[in-house]
Order: sequence, then C-alpha cells, then structure tokens
Amino acid sequence: MYEMGIDPTLVKTATEGGAFILGTLGANAGAPTLYTAPMGTTGSTAGANLGPSIYVYCKSAAGTTAGHVVLIDEAFDVVSATATNGATGAGAGKRIGVAKGTLAAGGFGWVQVYGFTTCLVVAATAVKTVVSLSGTAGALDDLVAVGSLPVMGVYLSAVNSTTGSVTLNWPHVGPAITA
Repeated sequence: MYEMGIDPTLVKTATEGGAFILGTLGANAGAPTLYTAPMGTTGSTAGANLGPSIYVYCKSAAGTTAGHVVLIDEAFDVVSATATNGATGAGAGKRIGVAKGTLAAGGFGWVQVYGFTTCLVVAATAVKTVVSLSGTAGALDDLVAVGSLPVMGVYLSAVNSTTGSVTLNWPHVGPAITA
C-alpha cells in the first residue's frame, strides 16, 4: 500500500489504533521552490527545498522520540537504535529510519526511510564519513572501531551540536567492519 500526501508527524496512541496498515509506505513531495539566481551562482540553499521523502508506518512497543534513529524489524515494530540492539545477532541487517513524531509506548507513526532530514547524533560526530549506531539511544556516531556495524544508506552532511543533517537512502545496519 502507498499513501501520497501524508503528514509524517501524525502519531496515534495504542488505544486509538493505527491509522494505516503497518508497513504502509507514505510520501510527501514537499513544496517546489523556484530559484532565480543567475547561472554560475554558487551557494547553499540547504533546507529551502527538501524534495520528496518516503516514510513507512510503524508501531513502537517501548516509545521513541521524534528525531531518533530507529531500528525497524520485520513486523514494522521500531525501537530507538543503539550499538547494543543493533549489534551482530540482534540488529545486523535490520532497516533503519528516523522517527518523525514522538511515539508513546504502543503508539503508531511514520518513520522516514528516504530523503533529507535531521536526526540525533553524538556531539562532535564527523561529517561525510561512515556512521554507526552509538551507545546513546537514537543517535548516530562516526564509525571508530573494528567490530562496529556501519549504518549503510545514510550520508551525514552537517552537525550542529547533537543534531545532524542526513540524506537517507533506504538505510540498514551493515555487516561488522573486520579490518
């Protein structure tokens, strides 16, 4: 199932029930922005036109906070990702996304899996490098150790304190780095 024009911040409590079938894909195209700068002009328009994004409708058993990086299991249950629950034997290969609304325990909501967004990062995380899950729930960190599991499909372009600007391309937890 695919829903267009969704509100990615929509959340439902456990008693309200899910508004969509778990695993439903949703999209919002964002408003196009017309730029009138002359050809050859350089500069940043970051955030002005974020372009299309894709979300998946999920349920959170334990609750999670908007902006947290989450692990998505095969039943579309999400949990704030950590180096522990994303480790080999626990989370390797699982899909990753960014929660767009704060989900209460048992609540339902949208998790972004494609497009531009911001998410929680560990302070001083290096940009434009391989990232991994950290010891901080819901935060990305730069990959630093052999045995760490990289998060594939995430490009971290900027960090402002503990918020990172990322491009998501159907991310997942990759295999452990061996050397």
